[in-house]
Amino acid sequence: MQPADISARSEMVWLHGWGHTHQIFLPLARAFEQSGWNRLFDLPGFGQTPKLQDGAGSSDYAEALVNLLPSDCGQRVIVGHSFGCRVAVELAAKYPQLVDGLVLIAAAGIPKSRSILWKLRAGALKILGKLAGASDKIFRSSFKSAYQNRFGSDDYRNAGDLRSTFLAVINEDLTELARQISCPVLLIYGEQDLETPSEIGEKYRAALPNATLKILPGFGHLDILSNGRHRIEDLIRKFMTRLNDENRNV
Repeated sequence: MQPADISARSEMVWLHGWGHTHQIFLPLARAFEQSGWNRLFDLPGFGQTPKLQDGAGSSDYAEALVNLLPSDCGQRVIVGHSFGCRVAVELAAKYPQLVDGLVLIAAAGIPKSRSILWKLRAGALKILGKLAGASDKIFRSSFKSAYQNRFGSDDYRNAGDLRSTFLAVINEDLTELARQISCPVLLIYGEQDLETPSEIGEKYRAALPNATLKILPGFGHLDILSNGRHRIEDLIRKFMTRLNDENRNV
């Protein structure tokens, strides 16, 4: 997991979302190359970085990352998108000395609210999946594969060798970890995001002791990083100014 460094002063660490690489953050990171040292990583299992053990969760990703972050740098801000935010939350909660601020864009990690009907359907599908797996073992059928193709999400179907990690990650609830984070946090969500809707941002804001939530109208889960890049850049700059002012007053 080698960093692609862009420049060198204060440090910004960029953690991409599921199914992507550091490339998705390059345009945004370059906007800060005059004011900080950017570290962009391909998280394990993506890009050029080998995957972790089967079933690894967000905490394992954080442990893999912490060994690559020097403890003697100046101010460090971690910027994450979606899955990358899960890793950032784990890191900030367990290694607060390594993190001075968090910018969480379309952060996952706290479950969405679900209706009773949705829960009943999910329970029925879970039973169906177990029956399909049992049938395959007994009769050497292929019901499990058909079940996964019919009911699995795109990310699940495309996860390949990372499927067990994907299942481990999506079942995590980071609410209690978020409550342990004391550094300033900027939460940014797209109003039209269906994957990580702004209600998750509201839950994060309620859990985090020192968080600000910004909801950007007109943006979804991915285009917030492209079409919304300049909006995000402006919010991060204001956040960095706030951090600098707080550090000067300490």
